[in-house]
Amino acid sequence: MTKIDLLAVHHTSASNTVRYVWKQASPYELALSLKRKAYLCHATAVFLNGLSEQIPSRIFVNAEQSPKKSSGILTQEGIHRAFAGKQRESNFVFRFNDSEAVLLWGKNTAQLEVAQLDYSGTKLSVTSLERTLIDIVVRPNYSGGVFQVLEVYRRAQPRV
Repeated sequence: MTKIDLLAVHHTSASNTVRYVWKQASPYELALSLKRKAYLCHATAVFLNGLSEQIPSRIFVNAEQSPKKSSGILTQEGIHRAFAGKQRESNFVFRFNDSEAVLLWGKNTAQLEVAQLDYSGTKLSVTSLERTLIDIVVRPNYSGGVFQVLEVYRRAQPRV
């Protein structure tokens, strides 16, 4: 008889979502299993793309929203307004073992610049180096803050 260990993955926001996993899986695989077509991004992608040796305390996972109609023209005033306030932060946090995954609901990009990356013999969906650099500038809180973003850009400079 084969022993099967179940791991409970708990959602820590308002709802009590629990998922069970019975195979051996890395924290990254567990995080990716939260939503179909999800991919790793922000601080997690920084680490997996070799731009930091610091293992992030949270795993960031993006599940794209459904496509929406364009709501207008992008203006400089609109950009200033968007960046003037405090960055929104996701409340969709999942805990499993000693890991924590934050589920983000990004704009639909049809997975632009998302690639398969080999990590310890497992294929993971991760934003590319260039896409990661854009994402962390737009949402610096998901990558350790502005000083961490600056350090990542310094490390990325020879590769871009």
